[in-house]
Amino acid sequence: MANIGPMMELLAEVCTTISEICGTPCPELRKALEAAGVTFYGPLGAYSL
Repeated sequence: MANIGPMMELLAEVCTTISEICGTPCPELRKALEAAGVTFYGPLGAYSL
């Protein structure tokens, strides 16, 4: 974040951002990202050959 942090602050002033995660994050990461308003999309089902 050190590289994009200042830019993200400027963008937040003029843009609406949306954060999405596709997958299954570990519980600690999920908890941290939920606090930031991230939307999660988990797997639809297990596929096997």
